[in-house]
Amino acid sequence: MLTSPALTAVICTRNRSASLLTCLKSLMNQSASRREYEILIVDNGSTDNTEETIHEYANGSFIRYVNEPIIGLSRARNCGWQKARGKYVGYIDDDAVTSKNWVTSALDAFHMCEPEPEWVGGPIYLEWELPRPNWVSEEMCIPLGKIYWGDQPCKISNAQRLGGGNSLFLRKTLEELNGFEESLGRKGLSLLSGEEAQLQKRITKQNGILFYHPGVAIWHNVPVERLTPEWFYRRYYWGGITDYIMNRTLEYVRGDSNSSSNLTAEKENRVDRWKRFSKNTLWSIGICPSLSEKIWGRIYLSYCFGYLMGAAKYWQRHRQ
Repeated sequence: MLTSPALTAVICTRNRSASLLTCLKSLMNQSASRREYEILIVDNGSTDNTEETIHEYANGSFIRYVNEPIIGLSRARNCGWQKARGKYVGYIDDDAVTSKNWVTSALDAFHMCEPEPEWVGGPIYLEWELPRPNWVSEEMCIPLGKIYWGDQPCKISNAQRLGGGNSLFLRKTLEELNGFEESLGRKGLSLLSGEEAQLQKRITKQNGILFYHPGVAIWHNVPVERLTPEWFYRRYYWGGITDYIMNRTLEYVRGDSNSSSNLTAEKENRVDRWKRFSKNTLWSIGICPSLSEKIWGRIYLSYCFGYLMGAAKYWQRHRQ
């Protein structure tokens, strides 16, 4: 008689059969016993040879394969926890490699923290296909996926974050919160995101605990096509759209926006935003001392245009 594993490791994938296989093999070669976890591959409507590649590995017990034809990362992740058999559900990006102790460290993290955390994550290290360009700052490594909060297990604050591509949850928490917001997250070629940040706010709103464990580590591939200024302009443009939509869906979390203290803070924020906008506009046209600042100025403006586009899309949709 089969018993349920403690943990379901979910890989959501779309048209990345080569990197998927590398990710899968890292999960197959864990220090943990295979009785402790299972692997669930959610194929989000791939048109390459993903299903054929996985066919020889999927056996219906330790490694399972399901197809979710409706495109969207949040949709695929929701399919993952709904099909999971474990008490804990972990997500790994399909272009990443896990540490050998990923499963063991994750289970340890859930057990060492009292009360039990709703979300466990760990460091995401970047594996560069080409040497990191000099103009790519540490801040610009964040949208590439980098996460690091030190070498010791710890609870993280609301101001910190965990990476969705290396995250584990109590399955019951995902069920209670109805999983990831499907109006957010990657869909096809768009770089819309924000579903992870929104879920974090929803968890902390109900006093849930987020826990970081350095042993829950992955190495995330940074392909050459992401090492151009144009990719960052596009990424931050979609980041602006994301932030507007996410803020609209999270109004209930922020509390009373009409209080005098909030209005004062908003006035101060407007002044700061105008200063940043002016400075970055000058940088974007080359009135700056370095290439890095010129690129960053254009990144900032890309984000601002994206935010305005998010507002236009949101209000157009809600007027219909």
